[in-house]
Amino acid sequence: MNKVLFFMLLGGLMISAKANSQIVVVHRAPRVYYRPVVRPVVRRVPPPVPVVVHPVVVRVLPPHRVVYYAGIPYYYAAGVFYIQVENTDTYKVVEAPAGVIVEVLPEGAQQKVIDDEVYYVAEGVYYKVVKVDGSKKYRVVQL
Repeated sequence: MNKVLFFMLLGGLMISAKANSQIVVVHRAPRVYYRPVVRPVVRRVPPPVPVVVHPVVVRVLPPHRVVYYAGIPYYYAAGVFYIQVENTDTYKVVEAPAGVIVEVLPEGAQQKVIDDEVYYVAEGVYYKVVKVDGSKKYRVVQL
């Protein structure tokens, strides 16, 4: 495959290149210039490795409140929800279940207005104000 391709252009300029070559030779009377061909570098990227998140398990809970939702006791402390691991004295951190109602917001909750509705956001969990038996409480919502 050493074919040489020639092209004649105006002004005495001739370009020649070997097929599958890395160099293009530009002939201009009376000089010859060598210019490298710039080709993009294509690199194969391995597929991403899935991240495995191990649950956080604790033996002693911080000061907390017990909140029942769907018959399951959740232990709520500073915006974090825990459930008891079966047949042990340990607790594992779980996502906030949508629909559960808590009495207090975690520290640092920010007020946010979405579609003319007021929400509170803390650590990626959205809370909405609800009235339960005449008192103000907060329901975990999923947006």
